[in-house]
This record gives sequence, structure tokens and C-alpha cells, in this order.
Amino acid sequence: RHRTQTILIFTSIFISDPAHSATKGVVFSSSMKSSSPTETAYSVTEEDLQKAMKKYCIPVNQFNCQTNKLAKWDGEKCVCNEEGAIWNPESRECYNCKPGEYLANPTDHDCSPCPAGSKCAGGATQPVVCDAGTYAQTGTNTCKSCNAVSYSAWSASCGTATRTKTTYCTTTGSTSATDNSSNVTESQNMGGCPGGYSCTSGRCVPSIRCALALFNKKKQVVAQYWENATFRITSNTGCDKTASDYYTCYISNTLSGDVHNSYTYTVYYNGNKCCVKYTRNSKAVSICPP
Repeated sequence: RHRTQTILIFTSIFISDPAHSATKGVVFSSSMKSSSPTETAYSVTEEDLQKAMKKYCIPVNQFNCQTNKLAKWDGEKCVCNEEGAIWNPESRECYNCKPGEYLANPTDHDCSPCPAGSKCAGGATQPVVCDAGTYAQTGTNTCKSCNAVSYSAWSASCGTATRTKTTYCTTTGSTSATDNSSNVTESQNMGGCPGGYSCTSGRCVPSIRCALALFNKKKQVVAQYWENATFRITSNTGCDKTASDYYTCYISNTLSGDVHNSYTYTVYYNGNKCCVKYTRNSKAVSICPP
């Protein structure tokens, strides 16, 4: 003897109605057609409803993924068929990161700017750290060459001089053209100074502290000599001849008296002014302007 049963299920979830706040389950009503028809009401819990939804329902993102020819559901997330492409659940599209971008985390739905110090080719590639000698700023797909080596000025123009050599981007991952610099001190012998100069504190300065001029009676300069210079009085000096072997000259516009052409005169600095000295009759003679 067979019975035909028909079960009609009506669900009603009470969420927002305060009057039914105590009723959080789903009500099922059933009727059975038989020789003795009866009607019975069943009450189920929210846990039962969740189990039913998990068994017979799928998330919207999973549904959109499974119905998209460009992607597939791997059991946990939507994976695009194209390697490196990113699934966007909002637009339901697969797309690749542009050059200068990368996918920071596999679960991200948007690309991130390439970090400074690295380059990003886009697509599925991850950032590549720039080599030494190159740098990259945020969001770029190439590493650029850093500044050339620079030098400071030499510390001296004579004697031993030093300078600083600066090299840039000496390590990988530099973020600017002058990043990660290193300094090396170089030295070089700059040589001596030309005549009349001496090397003082790395600079060529005049070693001559004074100059001496000879004048004739007309107050005209006939000769000029620097400190430590030696000279002899001859007709070529322009001094006034007073005798066969004597000439009269002024030293720095001051009459020096008669000087003989057989003597050798030396210009020297006496601590205050330029003078001349010579030896006459085995005696040292000095002539200084007042």
C-alpha cells in the first residue's frame, strides 16, 4: 500500500521585526496527502539554515568566477587563466599590472606602485632591485644611471694637495642619483712655485718682500731690483757718471752717493725696508733709504 507525500516548505527569517526577535529560526510547514491527511509545523535553528545555504548556495564571487571564461575557481579564490593576471571581483574582469606596477600580495585586487630602488616590468613580474650604479624612484619600470663621479677642488696649488672623490649609488637599491655615496681622498704632488714665490700653506705666495729702485739725478727710474737680487753699476744702468769709474744713483729716490762699477751690490730686506749692501775695502757697507 503506497502513500503519496507532498511537502511544501515555506521559509520566513525574522531579522528586523522586534516583535519576532525571539524567533530566529526558519519555519517549515508540511502537508501530507494520505488517507489521513495531517499538517505539522517544524522549527529549525539558524545553524541548520547556514548548513543548508552552504550545501546548496555559493558566494557571488565564486559564481561570477565559475561563469567567467577568463578565470577558474581553485577552491578558495578566483584565479585568472592568464598567468599573472588579477581577478577583480567588482568588474568581474582579469587584468595585468602596467609597467611600473606589481601585485604586492596574491589576494590583492589592485596593483601597487613599484617601490623605490626597484623596477617593475608589469604583468606577473615582481620588483627587481636596481644594480649598483643605477637608481629608480617609486612607480618606474627602469633603473636610471646615477650621477657621474665628482671631485672636490684640490686643497693646494703647490706641494702635496688632496681632494675628495665621490662615487654615487655604490650599493644596490638606490632611490636617487646621489644615493648611497662614498668618499675617497686622493693626493697629488702639485710641484713647486715659480721664481720669486714660495709655497706657503699650499699656496704660492711672493717670497720677495720688497723691491728697490735706482733713480738718476732727474728722479727717473733707471733700474729696479727685487729682494735678494744682485747687480753691478755700469753705464747700462742709466746712473749719472761722475768720474771715469764712478756713477751717482739714488736708491728709492734718495741719493746714495757715488758707487763704483767694480762692486757687486745685493738687495736685502732689513726687517723694514729694502737696502743694498756691498763689501768695500774688506768692510761691509749698507745703503738704506731713510
